[in-house]
Amino acid sequence: YRIGYNAVYLGLKTNFFIETDTYTESTAQGSYFVKNSEEVSRWSATQGLNLLRRERFSFYTGLGYGIRNYYATILSPDAAQNGKICKITDNSAKGLEMECGVNLFMSDYFGYSIGYSVLAFKYSELTGGIILRW
Repeated sequence: YRIGYNAVYLGLKTNFFIETDTYTESTAQGSYFVKNSEEVSRWSATQGLNLLRRERFSFYTGLGYGIRNYYATILSPDAAQNGKICKITDNSAKGLEMECGVNLFMSDYFGYSIGYSVLAFKYSELTGGIILRW
């Protein structure tokens, strides 16, 4: 939807990592985590504005909801949990997602974006993506 030179956008972001069979604990519960076994599941949906639209680029800013789940393999004193994939609650977050960036090399059908996002005022990351326009 366009508002003058500006337009509304919907952004969906994921790293396509899904973990299903997990055990959840905080780092204070006494388990040890296997080094180099970490994985992060990242999902977010944002909505915002494309600002200062020009023929080949525009700026964007938006708000939405994001989830970051941090997983590691654990070595636990509890034999039943030993070696399982564990969601580490201390390093996981969900909540308000804010993002901003620039859309580059825009054509009639697609473009590229590079930006910066912050989840729950705790985790930040650089992002890149492909824009599909219709």
